[in-house]
Order: sequence, then structure tokens, then C-alpha cells
Amino acid sequence: MTEQNDNLNYMVGEIELPTASSTLAQLEESCRPCFRAHRVQLVQLFVSCDLRRAVLIFLAPDAESVRYVCRRAGVPVKRIWACQHPGHLG
Repeated sequence: MTEQNDNLNYMVGEIELPTASSTLAQLEESCRPCFRAHRVQLVQLFVSCDLRRAVLIFLAPDAESVRYVCRRAGVPVKRIWACQHPGHLG
């Protein structure tokens, strides 16, 4: 089943990771229902070498949707901003 990507934009989020890296999968799993309800899709996750920070790429209607679902899921988001898909650059 393919999800509709109409009216969704790429958003980037920067977060502080939980102290135990094993909880990252649990964190992602706990966010899934709220993300689905608000049309937020996690596309890619980049974790720093020290496992303390991550940058996440989302497809979402807007940055506020990402902020809302992250807040509801208890994800400690530092910043959210819109970006272009790399395919749209030069």
C-alpha cells in the first residue's frame, strides 16, 4: 500500500537521543501511531558518531505537524525546518 504524498513537504528535525541507543528503535515504534494520524512520515534518520544527536528527515504537511507529533510522543526536538529534496538542487 502506498501512502499519498500530496501536499507533503520535506522537513528536517534535530533531536537529542536517549542515553541508551537501544531505545532508539522503541522511540521510533512509539511514535508511529501519532505520526500516521497527523500525516507525518519519517523518511531518513542520521545519527551522530557519538550517538548523542540525530537529524531526521520527514515528509509532513508542515513543520508544526512535526513539532506536534514529536511533542506528543515525547521526542526531544531541538529544531524543525523545511528543506528541499536533494533531487531539486542544481
